Amino acid sequence: MKKLLTSILLLLLSFSSFAEWPTKPLTVIVPYAIGGQATNISNAFQQVFEKQFNTPVIVKYMPGGGSMIGVNHVLNEANDDYTIIMLTDDFYISQRMQESKLYEKFTPINMMMVYSFYVYGNSDASIEKLKETIKTKGVINVGNFGPGSSNELWSKQLKYPGLKVNPIPYKGAAPMLADVLGGHLDYGLGIMITNQQLINEGKLKLLMTTGAERNHVYTGVPTYRELGFTGEPHFGFFGLFVRTDTSAEAQEKMAKIFSNIVATDQFFINGSKQGINIVNFGPQRSKKLIDDTLQRIDRMIKNSN
Repeated sequence: MKKLLTSILLLLLSFSSFAEWPTKPLTVIVPYAIGGQATNISNAFQQVFEKQFNTPVIVKYMPGGGSMIGVNHVLNEANDDYTIIMLTDDFYISQRMQESKLYEKFTPINMMMVYSFYVYGNSDASIEKLKETIKTKGVINVGNFGPGSSNELWSKQLKYPGLKVNPIPYKGAAPMLADVLGGHLDYGLGIMITNQQLINEGKLKLLMTTGAERNHVYTGVPTYRELGFTGEPHFGFFGLFVRTDTSAEAQEKMAKIFSNIVATDQFFINGSKQGINIVNFGPQRSKKLIDDTLQRIDRMIKNSN
C-alpha cells in the first residue's frame, strides 16, 4: 500500500511539474549556418518565447554534414525534455536517398511553415527568354544546393520534351546566387525568402515556381507545369522536432505553447509577406505532411533515374 501511495504521489508531482513547464532554459538546436531563414525563425521564436514565459532560450548553431552534426548532438547528448531541433524537408530527403530511417528517431511538435522554391535569373532574364532558350538551345543549366539536396533532386526529375536540364551543384545558396547575378550561371533554384530586396530592385527575376499552385505573393510567377514541364511538385517545410523518447507530457505541453507562438503576428504577418505559408500544424498534421513528403520523394527519386 505504501509503495502504491508513493507511486501515485510521484505521478502527481510529475504532472504538476509539466503543468508548470517551462521551469528551466529551453535549448534550440539549429543544424544550419547563421544567416538566412533559419536564423530569422530562431530569433523570432526566441524573442516571443522569452517574452511570454520569462525563460531563457539558448540557440545553438551546429551546421555541417547536411544537418547531421546537429542531429547527432540531439540524439547522443540531449536526453531531456528541454531540447528541440529545427529541421527541414532536406533532412528527410537526404535520409530517404541514403535509404536510412534516422528520421524515425524524431517526432514533430510543430510544423511552422511550408514554402515553394523558384527558378530565378538575373536582371536580364524573363519568362519569354526562358521559353526561347528552351526552344532554341535545348538545354538549361540550373544551380542547386548540392548532392542530396531537395532542389537537386527536383531539378533531376524535371522533364520537358526535347530539353535537357543540367543540375549544377553549389555549396550553398550564396555562391549560386552570386554566379546567377554575375551572368556565370543561367538559372538558380532556391528559396526567395532572404532575397526580397534583390527582387524588389529588379536584380533578380523569378521565372517559375516548383509548387503545384502559384504563390499568394508572387502571383505573376507561373508554376513549372504552366510552362510545360512535368514532374513532381516541390515544396519545403520548416518545423520544430524532439527526440521520440521525449516524455509524452513534455511533447503535449510543447505542442500547445509552440502553436501559440507561431500564431503570433511576429510569425504570421512577416512570413506571409515573404511568400511563406504559415501552416502552424500540430503533431498529427505534421506527421501526415511528413508521410506525404516521403511518398513524394520516392516518386521524385524514381523519376530522376
